[in-house]
Amino acid sequence: MKLPTIKISSNPQLSVDTVRIFLIEPNGFRDTAVEQIFPDHPGLKTLLKTATKNNKEETVKKYVNSYFEKNQQKIDSAVDEIKTSWAKIGERVLSTLAEIMNTDWQGIPTLTWDVGVVGMYPRFLDEKIFQTYYLQYPFQAIPTALHEITHFIYFKKWAELFPGDTKEMFEYPDPVWHLSELMAEAINSDERLRILIPDAEGHGHPIYRNVPFQKNKQDFSQYGYFAKKYLEFKKAGKSIDDFLKEAREEIKDIL
Repeated sequence: MKLPTIKISSNPQLSVDTVRIFLIEPNGFRDTAVEQIFPDHPGLKTLLKTATKNNKEETVKKYVNSYFEKNQQKIDSAVDEIKTSWAKIGERVLSTLAEIMNTDWQGIPTLTWDVGVVGMYPRFLDEKIFQTYYLQYPFQAIPTALHEITHFIYFKKWAELFPGDTKEMFEYPDPVWHLSELMAEAINSDERLRILIPDAEGHGHPIYRNVPFQKNKQDFSQYGYFAKKYLEFKKAGKSIDDFLKEAREEIKDIL
């Protein structure tokens, strides 16, 4: 099976795009972005407070480019460390994900792993790009990357099973998106991946562990409900295809 090439680099424009998306454009993650970006970038917070509406994107661009110039050596070092760590396990991780998802990587020849300068971790399905943070140690960045890489093959599988579902359903706040987020954590906890990336277990959005599956079903969190169902399907020898078909009928209850 042909595996995708993972291109690991750091592009200032992609960090500019991430800040613009999460701090300037309307979105459902602004509060999270404020909490995760501004503590490491208080200067950016000050600049955005005084910037006019039409000048905010240019303000972000200048700040990010300046930050790269001042921290280029640290950023390059982070990229090199990640490349070294990923080279040891990358091919096995990608082939294991394909095995778990019961599909291949056809149509995804390349994924761009951008090492950004803000603590947000977006993935862009069409562009085949995802982002980690240069201040993460490799043992933190690689589980983050695994979570994001999982989304690409997960949604490839989803489109194979449900060709009538639109790409808009793969994004927040659609229930299909929510299911993908909690299932990425469950998939990444598979023992075949944990032996390669032990820190990946439990690496996901905590909200799904803090909300009951339903108001009248409070013995499981949303994550716990679907993780349990997924484990039951695996134990019974059923495929992930079977699981996703059943889970699709229940995701309307997510959030």
